[in-house]
Amino acid sequence: MSSYSVWWMSSHNIPVLDWVAQSPDLNPIENLWNHLDYQVRKRKPLPKSKQELINVVQEEWRKISLETVLLPMRVKAVIKAKGGHTKY
Repeated sequence: MSSYSVWWMSSHNIPVLDWVAQSPDLNPIENLWNHLDYQVRKRKPLPKSKQELINVVQEEWRKISLETVLLPMRVKAVIKAKGGHTKY
């Protein structure tokens, strides 16, 4: 974030969190997309139309468990590495 952005947010009473440059990204969306892609590609037969694909993606999305979303292994690895590099 630029120094101007930090100044602007500060002058407008918008709190800014300190963010370490090498901090791990715990945002689950990339893993969720990978999981969803894998689940869809496992389907036999694969969807043959746009509507079939939409239906399959929605069905597989609804099947994603909270455990998958929370990424417990990734969080544990980050804690173990004390915020340092992990295989994720």
